[in-house]
Amino acid sequence: MADTNSKLKDLTNGLYERERTYGMEVSTEKSTIMVNRTTNNSADINMNCKKLE
Repeated sequence: MADTNSKLKDLTNGLYERERTYGMEVSTEKSTIMVNRTTNNSADINMNCKKLE
């Protein structure tokens, strides 16, 4: 969905803002980030001030 960490952060932040608009809540305990690449295979993504796995 995103080709850089910054774009992934933007998508995640957009999801968080959209869910709050509709009165929904995404569980940060159940949410994970998947990275599909051979180099730099980690991502530091936060949602609701909690780091996603």
